[in-house]
Amino acid sequence: MGQEDRRRIFVDFTLVDYRTRVTGIPRVAYAYLEEGYALGDAYGVEVVPVYVQDGELVDARPFLVGSNLRRFRRQPGLRSLHQLLRSWLYFVLHVLRLGAVSCVVPFFRLASLLLSFEFFDLWKNMLHKVFRAGYFSLKRRINGFLGKRLEFQPGEVLFMPAYWHDTQPGLYMRLRRRGLVLCPLVHDILPITHPEFYESPWREQFERWVFEVLSQSDHIYYISEFTRDSVAAVNASRFHRQLPGGTVLHHGRDFARSERVPSQVESPAVRAVREGPPYFLMVGSIEPKKNHLKVLAEFESLWRRGVQAQLVIVGSGGWKNEEIHEALRANPHLHGSLLWLEGVEDGDLALLYRDAAGLLQASEAEGFGLPLIEALSLGTPVLANDIPVFRELVASHATFFDIHREGDLGAKVERLVHAGRQPVADFSWPTWSERARVLFEDLVARSRVAAPEPRRERTAPEAARA
Repeated sequence: MGQEDRRRIFVDFTLVDYRTRVTGIPRVAYAYLEEGYALGDAYGVEVVPVYVQDGELVDARPFLVGSNLRRFRRQPGLRSLHQLLRSWLYFVLHVLRLGAVSCVVPFFRLASLLLSFEFFDLWKNMLHKVFRAGYFSLKRRINGFLGKRLEFQPGEVLFMPAYWHDTQPGLYMRLRRRGLVLCPLVHDILPITHPEFYESPWREQFERWVFEVLSQSDHIYYISEFTRDSVAAVNASRFHRQLPGGTVLHHGRDFARSERVPSQVESPAVRAVREGPPYFLMVGSIEPKKNHLKVLAEFESLWRRGVQAQLVIVGSGGWKNEEIHEALRANPHLHGSLLWLEGVEDGDLALLYRDAAGLLQASEAEGFGLPLIEALSLGTPVLANDIPVFRELVASHATFFDIHREGDLGAKVERLVHAGRQPVADFSWPTWSERARVLFEDLVARSRVAAPEPRRERTAPEAARA
């Protein structure tokens, strides 16, 4: 059966941007896309990444190739020289765009500092809106110039694992009215339940758009029971929308004891960490809800008492993080017992996980907790703040603490240091491949497009009668 005969599962990559290292939500989207490619033949479907633009589906394959060249061989359907040249042109334009944005950002930050008084908050918000509108307008123009619009059959499926909550709901509604089956993946609704950790006016936009899209979808996937229950509770108390059925689909794991762990470290900084005293990892974006400053205070107390332990923070990005950045840079232990590593490659991260005395996850709230799974899959002990989603994921395999109780985390860290590293041996978790198999089986079942009849070679008598 040729690809033109197949049903299609579209994977929404709207607003997934160019990155040298794919993390966070884009990491999840790419994981499902790559596994979907491998499963396409088994399920008789073609898996196609797309952007949603002006109420149409735009083929995203040339863009994803151009912006992440290492993934080229995983992309089916890229056969012509024209498509290859188009992907390289997008890559060049994208780099130029990033250069232009990097020139504008310092001026925008300076303006934010100058307009920091309460009287000027309105102007700050206006500048923020103008900047975002210009940024994404340029991207839409590039995509519109290079992109090939795709026709779809009513009943084909759009799986939405990324930034659908940042995309105008009306664009999805236009697609659904034409028969496309919408299946969003909800990572969390923390901007609604914990607005103090997010910037205005984005959090207000998030609140308006999320439930509008969910109420017009055909099926909803949730990354945790906690996220599903949060959506149900908020909807019941505030929005009162009629939501479709849902399925909890936990993330898969990237690492295991014998998989994807290199034999040696590439980064000198990572090598130095592993050769030093016992170290504890924090992995993830730098933002207030992660409680970096409280963890740092606990370690400073340990260091004053002479406890030999390193705190290694792996992460960047995030928001509302200026205070955290300043505290890290000004800390006298930085480059000593305190390390802050950015842009760590997957191989080095796997080694950091594997040899750590423990992983620290001190978040105030999360929709999931992928570092917990990655660390435990490599046998690394986990210390986690006692919040519902962490209990859901690793209740019997983690040591829990209360980040708001002074000294609680420090005592548990000191106990691990004195006991020596004791690997976790009885933890197992499905891979991305196993999770994707469950997902795509369900998506294929939700497709309302009839599978084409397989072509049958005519027998000699049938050919003679014809």
